[in-house]
Amino acid sequence: MRIYSIIERLENNAALRGDSTVSVRMEDAYTTGIQDCFVTSSIGRELQVLRSHTIHHFALIAMTTRAHGIEVDATFGVAPSTLRHQASKQAAGASTEAA
Repeated sequence: MRIYSIIERLENNAALRGDSTVSVRMEDAYTTGIQDCFVTSSIGRELQVLRSHTIHHFALIAMTTRAHGIEVDATFGVAPSTLRHQASKQAAGASTEAA
């Protein structure tokens, strides 16, 4: 599968380490009047953006499938930070009830 090839390249190629810098082209730079359409970023930052945007799309998919009566896992399309926050609130509530 292609995804495994990509993972292997990210793990084994020193030029693709998370802190490696890359130039990223802003697609709408010209329409917004920005002269330099390239910005400096890192592989790690771009992967974070990709992950976040993917979760956003998963949330839209979950919302749409639920609207059509198809149940999906409650955590599908929910950001990991939100899941951690919800778990900590639930744990705090459980410890308050136990006290």
